[in-house]
Amino acid sequence: MVFRRWVMMKMFMAAVGSGQVVLALMSIFPGIKDKMLKAMEEYGGCFSEKGLLTSILGPFILGMGMTLSGARLLPVVFLSGIDDCEFASLFGADVVLNRANDSIPGTMLSTTRGTHIGLISNECPGMVLAQVGSWTNNAIYTFIGTLIGALLYGLVAPFVIRLTRPKKPFEILTVHEKLNVRYVYLALPMALAIGVVVFLLEYFIPWQDDIDCWNRNEFATPGANIFTMKSWSPGVSGAVIGVLQVAIVLAVGDTLGGSSSYVTIVSQWVITERLQSMFPYLARARCGIGNWWQVFYVLAAVAGGALSSWGSDSIGTAPGVSVTTAIFGGILLLLGARLAAGCTSGHGLSGMGLLYWFSFLAVPAMFAGGIALAFAMDATGALSDYHFHDVAVDIPLENCANFTMN
Repeated sequence: MVFRRWVMMKMFMAAVGSGQVVLALMSIFPGIKDKMLKAMEEYGGCFSEKGLLTSILGPFILGMGMTLSGARLLPVVFLSGIDDCEFASLFGADVVLNRANDSIPGTMLSTTRGTHIGLISNECPGMVLAQVGSWTNNAIYTFIGTLIGALLYGLVAPFVIRLTRPKKPFEILTVHEKLNVRYVYLALPMALAIGVVVFLLEYFIPWQDDIDCWNRNEFATPGANIFTMKSWSPGVSGAVIGVLQVAIVLAVGDTLGGSSSYVTIVSQWVITERLQSMFPYLARARCGIGNWWQVFYVLAAVAGGALSSWGSDSIGTAPGVSVTTAIFGGILLLLGARLAAGCTSGHGLSGMGLLYWFSFLAVPAMFAGGIALAFAMDATGALSDYHFHDVAVDIPLENCANFTMN
């Protein structure tokens, strides 16, 4: 998370840009337009009780959880998305994360229907399930931590909402409404600008440089295909992920996201009227297709992760963070995501793509939380014990002379 590698940024921006393009196009086509507006309203409903405090503090906590639960240098092999690798689970696409022991934050690389290797400094709620599927060591404890975090927030949600609810709710939640212009007139130029930035980053900092460090550039490998390759361009991968917005909007009238699925899972014990009155936040998340589609959506990442790691012959090959770190990081992930009313996919791809003010605050706060913790860990020496020979892949040391502070 100190940005000495730019794979994650290219990936993230490409996903935002491509998603914004398809959302903008859907907003002008008859028939599809109505579903797009419904999805936009559905997303905006998440902020009915949120304000500036929750939109900054929640993502900051989430960012810390991302760095903490992924605070080791991670050789990554997976088939779908960024912080929100869970996106590809809609189509059964594969996501797998392989972690190395005694390592440090780095950057992320991902794709849909094609394996990747990269370095990742963070993980989102959806990626946790991909790690479980790939049998990453201690990933199950991160998953347990996310469930604990979701339950803890659900138990205290009424108090937190009363404490943080703005006295005067925001009436205008989107940039285009504030400026009184059509969504498409702002979304397409923003997507174009993002595309230019991704192109320039790739032109001056080719992604193959990161891959070569890990000796995993397999484009020249005889017989390699999109299922066995370890690397895809982060720009292409991000663009594919962003296009998945179309399927989500048309299928369920919603947008990409997944952290609320954890709340649905942990709310199943709230079955009596008394319990439902005591824990209304959990009760609302317990039933209905509007809640359960995300559960099936992110759980598919488990199967996807297993398939991806199997295809690349990497299942169970990488150690993970310690049990304590995994659990605590998972707790922070979900506490932050629920306080913010969205995770990296919800705010980063959907919220920014739909031009919601709160998401433009949340995404920088996520990065700030992750970066602050990463630098703090570096300053205190928590990142100083990394040894390349502990990594579960063959890495030529001469390729990685300046690699240790991703």
